[in-house]
Amino acid sequence: MSTSSQSLQLPLDVVGSLRVHGLAKNNAGLPVVIELPLEKPCEPPFENFTHCPPAPALPPPLPPSSGPRIHLDVELVCQIPREPEDDEIEDTDDGFGDSDDDDDKSETEAEELYYDDEMVEDPYQRTDTALYSVRPLNPDQYPYRIPPLVIKVAAQREGRRIYNEANMYNVLESVQGLVVPRCYGYFRVAVNQYETTILPWNPECRFPRDPARFDVFRMPHQSASLNILLLEEVGDRIPIGSVARDDLRTELRTMYEELVRLGIDHHDIRYPNILLAPTSPPGLEGRCSATLKRPFKFRLVDFEHSARTNRGAFSIRHKAERGTDLILGHVCGRSRR
Repeated sequence: MSTSSQSLQLPLDVVGSLRVHGLAKNNAGLPVVIELPLEKPCEPPFENFTHCPPAPALPPPLPPSSGPRIHLDVELVCQIPREPEDDEIEDTDDGFGDSDDDDDKSETEAEELYYDDEMVEDPYQRTDTALYSVRPLNPDQYPYRIPPLVIKVAAQREGRRIYNEANMYNVLESVQGLVVPRCYGYFRVAVNQYETTILPWNPECRFPRDPARFDVFRMPHQSASLNILLLEEVGDRIPIGSVARDDLRTELRTMYEELVRLGIDHHDIRYPNILLAPTSPPGLEGRCSATLKRPFKFRLVDFEHSARTNRGAFSIRHKAERGTDLILGHVCGRSRR
């Protein structure tokens, strides 16, 4: 493939299927390549409040790309850790996520599950989403420049989270690369767990697997739903003390205003969900903010609990401001008044 053709950045709508290397093994412990077709997005969750005006109208969808569709082969590079820090856990309970006690219980049950020989094949207790940095295999075969990418893999029984997030990214199309990462598609396939182990679903699984040892009361699912979101890789969390308080507040408020215009409530504004914008190159250059006259320095991530709403701009802003204050306290320290 010529260098000039690869100067075209990867469009959002050209990846027709995804082949993932390193995510699964067969019963003998040998790698299995998982191929997932693209799924079309649907309507995202909508919170309708009585006696409120209609939600803002969405901008028209972007015209489809005229470039050729591709079937993207990627291999896992590393898993991106997502464990919250101790002082972040206090800020997460806003009524839209699991409680700390539930998380501790799930992790304890999961650990016991994986170390029990008879139950190691039934990792239903896991609820965490796995995030992996991936790289394309033979990138020269594609007519586009492939930016650094990540895949977000839903836990076995949590596929609806990725499904909802994918639908939100479809609504967020107009602000991808501006305030949120670019999303290159939602992919889903049924997996026969009797023959194949998805590693993030059962990271403590021992190979080779012997079907004769499967618990007859907890048999592996023969059509488990594997859900994956393909996203632009963004940066790390905001380094503590790296941004002046007023500058960070202005940036975050301006970013969130882009969501308010779309009638979107993120529902999870907190420090782990504000990441640095990707470095360009190798990442794609960010789009320019009409308000700031420059690209934003950060990206807002994790839309698993987000929704469109007609609650009104003032209410959405007010809720986001509470999250912004917590982020400012974390990055800049508590203000002295």
